[in-house]
Amino acid sequence: MAEKCQKQTSLRVEPSGRKIYFFPPKLTKGAALRELRRRFSPRKVYAAGDTAIDTPLLAAADRAFAAKTLAMEDAAHIRRHTGEGVFAEWLLGEILRELTERNWRTTCMWYRNNRRREHVPWHKAANIKTRCSARI
Repeated sequence: MAEKCQKQTSLRVEPSGRKIYFFPPKLTKGAALRELRRRFSPRKVYAAGDTAIDTPLLAAADRAFAAKTLAMEDAAHIRRHTGEGVFAEWLLGEILRELTERNWRTTCMWYRNNRRREHVPWHKAANIKTRCSARI
């Protein structure tokens, strides 16, 4: 069906499962992400995908999460779903884990840089110090 559609249009035809997508020739999700980066300068971009249409997006993101079945080369910034459980639930867990770890790294860096300049109650300082040394 996608081949038949491609013969009738100048748009790029991308089949994905039971759906067929039509894109302008130079537009990909990766190109769209690069334009959004240019306009808004985000600190970090997370992306997730499970079809071939998503591969340019995943390649352009800072941190990417891909379905196990997605045919694309692995890279250091891409985490793959194991195939166990629901992809969306795994994805939310991975993002939450990463954001929690990043938040603790930021807290630990603040503690190291500010503990001599500001008074931190001993029970909070001990708690932060213990957690920081355990995580970093």
